[in-house]
Amino acid sequence: MELMDSQEYFCELTNLPLDLDEVNGDPAMFAFLDRIDSSGHYAPGNLQVVCRFANFWKGASDNVEFRRLIEALRSSVSI
Repeated sequence: MELMDSQEYFCELTNLPLDLDEVNGDPAMFAFLDRIDSSGHYAPGNLQVVCRFANFWKGASDNVEFRRLIEALRSSVSI
C-alpha cells in the first residue's frame, strides 16, 4: 500500500491510473507488483506497482528499456 500511495495510484511504467475495483473494473488496469530489476528478488527497493497489461508486456525485460519503448509509443501517437 505504501508503494501505491507514493505512486498516487498510477502505474509506475505507464502513468495510467490503476483500477482497484476487482468486481466491475478493467482487469488490464488492475494493480500488480513488479520487480524493477527482473533478475532480482521481490524486495524493498526493487518493487514498483504497475498495471496488469504493462506487467505482462514487460515480462522479464529491462525496466529502462521498457520505459524507453513506452515513451516511443507515446510520441508516435497523435491524439
